[in-house]
Amino acid sequence: MKKGDKCWIIENGNRVTQAEIMSFSGNLCLIRLASGAALRVPKHRLYESEEEAQNDAQKTRPRNRYPYDYM
Repeated sequence: MKKGDKCWIIENGNRVTQAEIMSFSGNLCLIRLASGAALRVPKHRLYESEEEAQNDAQKTRPRNRYPYDYM
């Protein structure tokens, strides 16, 4: 991936969103979301296709937690 490319990111562990790469700085990428917000994220959180991001998002679905889990 390079500057100006479209990429996909998983937000909040469940929502896949398209973004545009603005710049690189070491292992971090500055991306702009469709909403206009900019984020600096590690390269490993970016995906080249929506399908790849969807598959990874389904693997990381949080399970329901109950108060008894913390005792």
